[in-house]
Amino acid sequence: MSGYKKALILAVLLFARPGLTLSAIEPPILRVSMEDEPITLNWNNVRTSTDRFIISFLMRGLLKYDDEARLVCDLCTSFTTSPDRRSLLFELSDESWSDGAKLEAEQFVDSFRRLLDPANRFRVHEDFRVIEGAVQSAKKWDPKKLGVRAESKRKLEIQLSRPLSLFPHLLTTVAAFPIRKEFLHDTPPAGQKKSLPDTGEEHATEAVLGPYQLAAWERGKRIVIEGNQKFTGSRPVYRVEFILGKHAEQIKRFKAGKLDIVSNPTTEDLLKVPGQKLQVNPYWATRNLITNAGRQPGSDLSFRRALLYALDRDTLPAYLRSGERRATGVIPPGLLGYRELPLVTVDLARAQAERSRAVPARPVTLELLVLDTEVDRKVAQWISDQLQKIQVRIKVISKPSSGYYSELESGKFDLALVTWAFGIANPLDLLRTFHTDAAENRVKWTHVGFDALLGQLLQEEKPAEAAALVDQTCQTLEVAGVGAIPLGYPTQPFLLGRRVNNFATTPFGDPDLVKIQLKQ
Repeated sequence: MSGYKKALILAVLLFARPGLTLSAIEPPILRVSMEDEPITLNWNNVRTSTDRFIISFLMRGLLKYDDEARLVCDLCTSFTTSPDRRSLLFELSDESWSDGAKLEAEQFVDSFRRLLDPANRFRVHEDFRVIEGAVQSAKKWDPKKLGVRAESKRKLEIQLSRPLSLFPHLLTTVAAFPIRKEFLHDTPPAGQKKSLPDTGEEHATEAVLGPYQLAAWERGKRIVIEGNQKFTGSRPVYRVEFILGKHAEQIKRFKAGKLDIVSNPTTEDLLKVPGQKLQVNPYWATRNLITNAGRQPGSDLSFRRALLYALDRDTLPAYLRSGERRATGVIPPGLLGYRELPLVTVDLARAQAERSRAVPARPVTLELLVLDTEVDRKVAQWISDQLQKIQVRIKVISKPSSGYYSELESGKFDLALVTWAFGIANPLDLLRTFHTDAAENRVKWTHVGFDALLGQLLQEEKPAEAAALVDQTCQTLEVAGVGAIPLGYPTQPFLLGRRVNNFATTPFGDPDLVKIQLKQ
């Protein structure tokens, strides 16, 4: 019998006592709106932010961030780095999986071998190829050559091929979480040539290390997680149901009292449910305008500078009225490299001069790619109004998420509105995507000086030197080469039902279900 059923039976028995109401003794259950269904719960092969969101409740890793965005141990008691910064040694904490098995170093070895095996073709493996032995010249990849070793059941060593300041931060991500091989099935059954990719459901149900484990996944309907009985930390809510549906459907459910939390409510939504509590949380993200440097006129630096100097970015927060904060650079508050004042402010005279150098004095029409959301459409209108001053007309191309990312990856746009949500507490998470050879550099922007500074930053460990390099790198990206124009620091709004007082969010904008206060 599941823990939830036991709690429900207890609730019924208690309800028979005089003076008690059902609402006073019901097991703590939370119902959360979810508009994008996960693709997989296989943490070595995480694909989307929704995958990461659900997995973060089920699993834990070697390291995590504290409230000051500093790296601290999670599944370890200590870790040290060798003088040459190529070796990391971890002493694991005494932890048990949800099925009672002990956490062992070999389970991390298995995870990294699975993650980096070329035969698996996992999308997130690129970040970890700096591990010694990840890249091999032999025709057949040998997992025993990988520089991840269990020195004992509680000691783990990771050897790198070169120093990389970013690497400890990568150990906070879900791809680096340990695995239990017996719950994963990457090879096809006997007699079959192919098998579907393992979505991690069995593992998420049978053996996890986080506060919750998977109880149900009904495709297209709901995902249910229940408390992991072996988890020793706090957990105010025992059972969480993520209800799947389109935004309009979710607002109807919320109005009917069938949902406790709905994300990203629109102005129209607030009018439909007057009097409900709205919670707005900042998170590590930057809203950027990027220009396609692979096509005219965006390939002309003078034209990109014209856009930069034409935008009065101080006016955007008041225009949106959504809690958006004024952007002073591509790095948001709370991360190394954030600055209090912008490098550039509006200068229409200079914008006109730069535009004249780039294209003849006639109106120019550009296509602006945006997500089909209320806030993106409003930002697009603001951009259009701003750029009319330099005779740049905007044609807005609004796409749902699937079409938006397809267009973005193919480079079929002149301008694009991109909200970069940081996955780790390091400015390199964003900056490295603008390197000339980066797969994520979809705008074909290139700058020799930027690439050189980025190379130094990837190896720099000293905080003061790293801060100086981040500043120089950002100046090159934002002004010298105009690879991205930071517009604002977005916030994450939530509608809270009658049962929820408030909750904390992670720095990545996700509700933190172990830091939630429900009404008694």
